[in-house]
Amino acid sequence: MYQELQANWTPFNAERSSIFEWFSSVFADVISKDLFAFYCSDEMDQLLDFFVGLGFNKEVERVSNALKAMDGSDEARVALAEDFKILFLTKKTETVPPLASLYLDQEDIDFLQNNLPLSVFLEHNELPLNPEFGGAVDHISVYLAAISAWCLAVVDEQDPKIMESVAQVQGMYLEVSLLSWTEEWQDGIQQIEGTNFDFYQSIAALLYAFVKLDAHVLTYESETDYEDIELVEGDTDSDRTLH
Repeated sequence: MYQELQANWTPFNAERSSIFEWFSSVFADVISKDLFAFYCSDEMDQLLDFFVGLGFNKEVERVSNALKAMDGSDEARVALAEDFKILFLTKKTETVPPLASLYLDQEDIDFLQNNLPLSVFLEHNELPLNPEFGGAVDHISVYLAAISAWCLAVVDEQDPKIMESVAQVQGMYLEVSLLSWTEEWQDGIQQIEGTNFDFYQSIAALLYAFVKLDAHVLTYESETDYEDIELVEGDTDSDRTLH
């Protein structure tokens, strides 16, 4: 299997866990004061620098422009909370809740719900989703949090054969649980008008781009010319948290 991935297995999966956890927090609920403060902090700049290192310059520029439009004030936080409701909660036909069941057949939802990583996560965790989602197990934040937990569960793996197996299965799981519907979902988000900021729209585009790359890195064959991808960037001993 891919030597670079094996050599960086622990920091690679630790960073992936943090990234997926952060994405999960973005779409789980109306913005909190703490999370809004993070968006307006230097830590958010560090996170965006990480995505630039992966080649997502266009997506990061869009997120940065959305952040610049917010001045860090409480008024901006309230306006961002309103955007969340407009996009995901308001009872309108054009609302685009991040629910897989709106895009996939029930048999696909059942498969994902019964898949070991997700079922184990649901058994041992309670994600604080907005009550209007009704604790939906097909919510994008549930899938993202499950993948985050899965990354941590294998972070110390040393066996190359198990690493290869985990990478392949995780890549396929990303394709089924997210890539099978998030392109259509994020396209729908871009069509919604009347929001105060472009924040959630830009983050949705960044999420889709990141998951596509992550799934590709996990499943590519060693003979492909994808060897120049930077799997890990920055100080792997950092205690920086993203959420």
